[in-house]
Amino acid sequence: MSPGFSNVDRKSNRHQPYRNNKTEAAHLGALDLSSKLRHLSNQKRLRECLALYESPQYDHLRDTHHGSVVIDCCARCGDMGKAEKVVNVMLGRSETTTKANILSEAYIWENYDQIPYQKMPIQAWTALLKGYVHAGMMAKADSLFSALCRDGTVTGEDANGSSSKKRKRVEAKAETRANVRTLNTLLRGCLWSATSISFEKGSSLKQTKDSKKTERFLRDGLVGGLVTAERAWEEFNSNLGDTKNTIGCDSSSYEYFITLLCQSFRCEKAEHLLGHMKKQLNIPIRMSSIDPALVESMAVSLVALARAYALLGKISDCQRCTKEALSMMNSLNSYHADNKSHEDKNKSKVATGGKQAWKSNTNIDGSSYARREQSNVLFRSHRISELKSEAMSLSSYSKHHFDGDYMELTRIMLTRLLYFSGGGTTGLCTISDINASSEASAVDNYEEKSSDARLLILQWYNSLWFSFGLKELIDSLYRHKILNVEIRPNTQSHALTPEMCDRLRTSLLGEDYHVIEPNGFIDFKRVFSSLNSSSTGSLISQSTSSNDAPLHIELGSGSGDWATCQAELNPSDNYVTVELRADRVAQTFAKMVLGKSSAVNNTTDFKGAGKTGALANLCCVGSECGSFLREKICPGTVRTIFVNHPEPPTQTSTSDDEQAHMLNADTITAAAKCLEPAGIGRMVIVTDNLIYARLIARTLSKTLDRGKLSVVKPNEVCDLRKVESVSVAKNASFVHIYEGKPSASIGHYIPCNSTSVGGTSYFDRLWRTGAGKHADMKKRFIIVVRTVGGQHSTATTSTPTQRLEKSSSVTAGKKGSKKRSAEKQQQRNERRLLKKQQKQQQQKQK
Repeated sequence: MSPGFSNVDRKSNRHQPYRNNKTEAAHLGALDLSSKLRHLSNQKRLRECLALYESPQYDHLRDTHHGSVVIDCCARCGDMGKAEKVVNVMLGRSETTTKANILSEAYIWENYDQIPYQKMPIQAWTALLKGYVHAGMMAKADSLFSALCRDGTVTGEDANGSSSKKRKRVEAKAETRANVRTLNTLLRGCLWSATSISFEKGSSLKQTKDSKKTERFLRDGLVGGLVTAERAWEEFNSNLGDTKNTIGCDSSSYEYFITLLCQSFRCEKAEHLLGHMKKQLNIPIRMSSIDPALVESMAVSLVALARAYALLGKISDCQRCTKEALSMMNSLNSYHADNKSHEDKNKSKVATGGKQAWKSNTNIDGSSYARREQSNVLFRSHRISELKSEAMSLSSYSKHHFDGDYMELTRIMLTRLLYFSGGGTTGLCTISDINASSEASAVDNYEEKSSDARLLILQWYNSLWFSFGLKELIDSLYRHKILNVEIRPNTQSHALTPEMCDRLRTSLLGEDYHVIEPNGFIDFKRVFSSLNSSSTGSLISQSTSSNDAPLHIELGSGSGDWATCQAELNPSDNYVTVELRADRVAQTFAKMVLGKSSAVNNTTDFKGAGKTGALANLCCVGSECGSFLREKICPGTVRTIFVNHPEPPTQTSTSDDEQAHMLNADTITAAAKCLEPAGIGRMVIVTDNLIYARLIARTLSKTLDRGKLSVVKPNEVCDLRKVESVSVAKNASFVHIYEGKPSASIGHYIPCNSTSVGGTSYFDRLWRTGAGKHADMKKRFIIVVRTVGGQHSTATTSTPTQRLEKSSSVTAGKKGSKKRSAEKQQQRNERRLLKKQQKQQQQKQK
């Protein structure tokens, strides 16, 4: 129990709405408290936010709105334990009642008194839902949304009695009814977390054999992804029309749901929903006067459709969707020209979808809010630019690139798309502090059982089946009699059983194909084995060049632009992308299957590439980075771990407290164990935020000795300039922060054609726009550490297969003596040799 919560008078009515604060002074005081809490929430300063909220001086002011802001702050910081504590206080529960609810394994919104004034407003419930979906806790998110739709429905009983009582009952339910923002919050979570099985406490495959519990488990335990989205869509729309002033689905709702359908290859339903979207939101045929938010949602939906059609080999449909998407995005230019001198104040709010950055009436007055809005405008414009690039790239695909071989696509999916868990952000994982039942999402229960390889495969295959289109591919193969074995659950709402997963594997990949070892580690040598063209689909298990190739992992890979580019430029090495968000994993997989990225002009055939032209040295993984490194990677097998532009936990914090972010101390320690020993393994971090670079350096300084890592000295990265050395204590190790452009010295392969001017990844191109107050447009900060031991030179040991960008050499430190030691002379010779090899490659290309 945190100190602040012990002073809360749970029976008081201080959580009443603003209308109960009768005096003007109280009203102004409540507004001031709300403003302070929002400021702390925006900066993710959770400890200060909770202390302010629980301060005794605000006991007479505190209400449900303030509680909603605090819950939102907990969600932003990934601490759902404290969020649930705030909710229990707002519900007026005693500690005894709270403990009894936990022991009964009931959710906190269940079994509480239904008196209207004790209910929380929908803003508080939506903030709690936001925290669940960010943490990947889709079992709770699914249940909460269903409860909000169910409890907010006006029934026949509500219509009985006097008009005043009826009005009060209807108003009370309206305060907790799920609105469109609640729906969009859940749909975003469905995009981030693919469908998986939610296991109950103490359950296992052995305990549930041949029992009714197993049947219910595999039927009702499916959460996240398209399964939850379809349920939520039906529940939300079935409640529309209960009361007046009900706002239906907006453009964002359609965008999220259509994207989920396309990701699962449900293209026919997606097309139908797209037509419904145009009709419901009154999208005109002439696009010159359309709301930019609608254009963005339509463009995202059409590009998602085009991507799915390209993967399925339906080229004419792909080109039709890209043509329409490009036409809509080009209309934005005329829209901004027409609306430059005046504002259309009568625009429909239903179309905005929460995309406030498109509003052109933002007053850039120097305030923090105005700066944030200006940054959002840059982000939205950049997103449209990225969508245009992808649409143009997809429009160029033809049957020469991919001929719609569903068997080949299915086998690639089963070998190169490994999904284990998802979510929006990395949390603090403190939920177990208050929840003795250990009820969590499918992610939490699943990660606890990761040592069971059979269970691991069960979760993985069900995610592919329901969220990544495996079901549609298998159904197509069976309909066309390409696959003789019928594999499908009893109904669409049932999960795959372990026996079905075994039949899938043996029918498509061979009896002896096993990617996951009994200890839970992934056999990446088997993953990167070449596919055989035989009818059995077995994999070649003999030693090939790919089996012994260096393994590189990119953490937080986004949509896979950088890793795809690296895999093309360096075909002799293997690359693995690790991303938490399921939608980004799907985009990476699409780029891998469709072949080379637009950043590289290369016609070389890569090793192991099938007739689809897919990148054979790339594998896509959906997982939380820390658990993946600890539980799925065999120690000492990774050559390099790359982290490019990681998201800071907060833009301005300089606190030494460990915060919720990807590169926390535990993740760094796990990464160190995965790296190859004797100074070969490296961890390379690139960011544009110096404040965050310092935080990472402090975390590394704490964990260098524990993780058996050492710093890379300035003479080992000759083209980078050291700007700072960070240490947390006098006796602690110093970590160097370098400034410069990522290059061969840290393992980055840079293309040199005209298309690479904007950058080789989404975030690299966004970086150049200057989006974000604390993002430097001209500088990138780099941290490099390696394992202890070995001999180290001033240049990278790998030889680029493509011409690298020339970078100016920056001398670090003072000029040395003219008399050089044998070691320094050797380093100079290696530099000269590297330059000579680069020059020879340039001449060959010319």
